[in-house]
Amino acid sequence: MQALAVALATVAVGVLMLGLGLFPWLSLVLATTFGLYGPIKKRLPADPVVSVTAECLLLVPPAVVWLAIAQAQGQGAWGRDGETDLLLAMSGLLTALPLVLFSYAS
Repeated sequence: MQALAVALATVAVGVLMLGLGLFPWLSLVLATTFGLYGPIKKRLPADPVVSVTAECLLLVPPAVVWLAIAQAQGQGAWGRDGETDLLLAMSGLLTALPLVLFSYAS
């Protein structure tokens, strides 16, 4: 059954590649890195909440730089209205819950 799934995915990528005329590098890189993420996370001796917290702490500095650059160029979403700012702030919590649940599952 797994071989059939891999074959169907390969055919689908081939059809998309022919239709678009480009190799889907980004899609394949994302699929590969996420496929490696699960087994690596499974082998970590850390509690799911601790490992997700550590991952988030590693990603905060580049994310802050990215957001600061976008805000400085006038493309940021902060400061337009209070409702949007609140939704953006709460999105972190909405993102963390599925990550913690994924950690427990893997």
